[in-house]
Amino acid sequence: MDIYACGFNAHNQLNFDSLHKRSDDIDQFERICRGRNVRLLCALWSSTALEVNGELVLRGSQHTSTNRGLIQGLGAGDISRLYGDHTGVLGAVAKDGSIWTLTDNHHSLSLVKERHHHKAQAFVEAIAIAGNGKVCICRRTNPDPETGDKAPRLGGSTLQAFPCLSNLLSYNEPEATYDLPITITQLSANSTSFTALAANGEVYTWGDPRHSHLGRTPTATSSAHMPCPVTFLGGIPIRKIASGGWITAAVSRDDDLYIWGGRPGESERIGALPTVGKEVGKEDNGEEVKLVNIDGGTDIVDVAIGGGHIVVLTGEGKVFAVGSGQNGQLGGEKRAFAEDWVEAEPLRGKKVVGVECGYWASFALVRANDAS
Repeated sequence: MDIYACGFNAHNQLNFDSLHKRSDDIDQFERICRGRNVRLLCALWSSTALEVNGELVLRGSQHTSTNRGLIQGLGAGDISRLYGDHTGVLGAVAKDGSIWTLTDNHHSLSLVKERHHHKAQAFVEAIAIAGNGKVCICRRTNPDPETGDKAPRLGGSTLQAFPCLSNLLSYNEPEATYDLPITITQLSANSTSFTALAANGEVYTWGDPRHSHLGRTPTATSSAHMPCPVTFLGGIPIRKIASGGWITAAVSRDDDLYIWGGRPGESERIGALPTVGKEVGKEDNGEEVKLVNIDGGTDIVDVAIGGGHIVVLTGEGKVFAVGSGQNGQLGGEKRAFAEDWVEAEPLRGKKVVGVECGYWASFALVRANDAS
């Protein structure tokens, strides 16, 4: 597998090839890593973490010549996901539901298991950290006391909200707990809101309700501050969600793309975002979620969102991007904002199987035997 990347590189977070050390931004998609087994674990503003042939490799602000950018303490195969914020990688969620924190003793980077999370009832599946510092975790229910089976309870998940990560790691009581009658399979956060995807294809949002960030209008029975379904998507099973900046996207099981969010008053605004009536001096047209047509209505395989840009992979294997491009994160030749979708031409002819975004960067996963 190959990983291609472009965009912000001031912290050397895209430099996985030791022969090309540089801190300048990358204008077009170029290969940054190749390996038999490569997985992008975390892409943040100042750091990027990969699993490369069984090793956890970190590049960016936390990488030094002393620690060599290698994370120890927990095997790559035992990690479900890494989590972090603008400062870098902060820890990991293990496949056994435990939470680990990243420590740096100036000589090595190590993941250390949080002592409070050895109890079965603390089994955690995902952590999402919003740009405002708020944290949400998704928990499995208790393992079966007789069999020890850690499989999630059929048809249910628990979401817990914390004001900050330190509150969670100190094992303080959550601000709120939501026991949902459905199983949550994906959890994501952007600057001010959270989005969760259920196994039945329903999408739930909560957080800051301004500027249609939730894709729904809060009511007395569906508060902005508790997980509630996005009504526009009712009856449309979703298989993938992505969120970043002030934008959220969802890809349906029928391979259609839906997006919502943005900020009124922006001097530059992505054309595919729903129109907010107050922006143009009109009555609210009620359009909170928008079905997006790209490249003549082609199927959408994958979507990712950065701090102000969106990247999609189509069923024909093309990669398109839109939004902020000042750091080269759109993967084209120009460092400029793009109101409409532009194709990442450097990836033409390559077998792209997935896309990801950092805050100001973009990534493409490419099958190595099809990459030049």
